[in-house]
Amino acid sequence: FFGNPVTRNYWGFLNFSETSGFLGSLTLTLILFSYIYLRKNRITFFFLVLLPITLILTFDNYISHIIYQLKIPFLTSSYATRILFITTFSAASLSAFAIDQFIKDQLGEKKLFKLAVYSWASFVGIAIGSILVSQIVQNIIKSVSGKTHLKPVLDFYLNDKDFALSNFQIATRNSLLPILILSAFLIYFLIIGNVRLKFIRKYSKTFLALGLFVLITFDLGRYFLKFNPFVAQNLIFPSTPAIEFLKNKGEPFRLGREHAEVLPPNTWTAYSLQSLEGY
Repeated sequence: FFGNPVTRNYWGFLNFSETSGFLGSLTLTLILFSYIYLRKNRITFFFLVLLPITLILTFDNYISHIIYQLKIPFLTSSYATRILFITTFSAASLSAFAIDQFIKDQLGEKKLFKLAVYSWASFVGIAIGSILVSQIVQNIIKSVSGKTHLKPVLDFYLNDKDFALSNFQIATRNSLLPILILSAFLIYFLIIGNVRLKFIRKYSKTFLALGLFVLITFDLGRYFLKFNPFVAQNLIFPSTPAIEFLKNKGEPFRLGREHAEVLPPNTWTAYSLQSLEGY
């Protein structure tokens, strides 16, 4: 929704690597299934509670501010959005429990299809909402242009990046892939449900689970490969005379830097170099 720095259209808060999170388009369906239909026990209840708590602590709100005001060791000095890895782990666990129960539940197919339709509708709503807000902002800009007494209003919409028209175009365009993925799953669902072959009807839930796996793998794989592509090591970690000098020093040997830009964190690992600083 907020773009991607790889395509140079990211318009979110701060930088992408510190504040972004992605669970996958179909994961929404599975999380809804978990909260509505999942049989509750100590383990599932733990993740059902943990997921919203981590989301609350991730965003800027009164509750998340308490963590910083209480001066709790380690937590207060940490970066809030890094708790998203717990959010992701909770969502993955709930998705696994949801698929497991979907396969065992006699009415699992009807329940999952209904929630997939709701998820599809939510993404369609986001895309339509982005288009409508874009049109509203355009109309406001046109209506106040040339009117001196409304110049502050015009300046607000022209200078606030959250109302940049290009942002709504990015959001609308990036909403298409989740819609297509969910549409593909719904079509696949209908095909599996209407096939008359005895073998497919007998293992219909297994086929649907495999379809989920393929689409989620594609969705998550596309996300990480777009931001972390695989390239030749020598393009990212080239050898230089200074690097070779450091590599040829006998161990134990640790290096220190006067300027962090010389060897940013984690880059010395590729050269098997050790640092005084640790993390």
